[in-house]
Amino acid sequence: MLNLLAVTTSALVILLVSAHDSEASSNSTNNPNPANRQCMDCHEKVIDQWRHSLHAKALSPGVLGQFALFDGETIADCLSCHFPNTETGEALGNWSGSVSCFSCHGHLTSPHPSEVPVTRSPVTYESCVYCHQFVDNGILVNGKPLENTVEEWRQSLYPRQGITCISCHLQEGNHYIRGIHDPEMTRSGLIVSGLRNQKQIEITLQNQGAGHALPTYITPRIRVQWKNARGQSIPITTVQRKMDWNETRGWTEIHDSRLQPHEQRTIHFNTDNTAVGYIEIWVDPDADYYERVYPAILKAMNESDVSQESKDMIRSAMQVAGQSSYLLYSLRCGPDDGACQ
Repeated sequence: MLNLLAVTTSALVILLVSAHDSEASSNSTNNPNPANRQCMDCHEKVIDQWRHSLHAKALSPGVLGQFALFDGETIADCLSCHFPNTETGEALGNWSGSVSCFSCHGHLTSPHPSEVPVTRSPVTYESCVYCHQFVDNGILVNGKPLENTVEEWRQSLYPRQGITCISCHLQEGNHYIRGIHDPEMTRSGLIVSGLRNQKQIEITLQNQGAGHALPTYITPRIRVQWKNARGQSIPITTVQRKMDWNETRGWTEIHDSRLQPHEQRTIHFNTDNTAVGYIEIWVDPDADYYERVYPAILKAMNESDVSQESKDMIRSAMQVAGQSSYLLYSLRCGPDDGACQ
């Protein structure tokens, strides 16, 4: 059970304890083998890619800093996804604190690779379910789990086309495991076009490549804005599942404006003149952490007896979250009617 402090921080967005009654079997490995440390001998390129991934940094200050507020059961639940295979990670020394090879591929049974293969290898979409699909008997808001990524994919055309999580996020065997923090990856899913008709700007957004809602989960946000000739930025709309939580009413879905797989949406915006302007698409991968979660955690910490070290970790995570935004598209709309380029 969550303790009182855990609840009042609104940090449930990160922990989501009920999620781990997953439809997938447990991904923990209870029998780590010293041979695990040999992965790099044969897979140096793959491990170098993985080291640059967010999976390698899953046990980050933003997670660790919260532990001062939580009881042991809650911490264990966090670690089930942010640091699975704990004993295995410790055996690997500096690989500790991450979603490592064994989190997805399973443990090795010696000897490997000459006689016995890795358990649960190769990885399939089912390897992703435990941490990226919360179950229906957990927290539901407007009938949807807080993390519904795999189900969003199942409802799309992609399963029938043989396209899975692995097809995109581990494309050609790479282990960067890119997601919305990566501009190239986001552009491969979101197509944007613009058209000017005098003072009216028509903007078309299309989820053409993401096999789930774009963005998936409740943390990221995509912003559409107009930058006029004077350099002023005018908000047009946001694409996100915007949530709120408080101790009295629990979770509330403020709106869900995400693009579902294959969805195309057209937005019309009226400018005040026909001068040159720009359609800008901004991505805030960590919007909810930066604006809601971390401030709530710091507030709870200031009201309780928590170490300065824990507070510093959350402040550090908040700073990183505030710097993760990037400009995805900038389309110039000239003074004449026609396509924005």
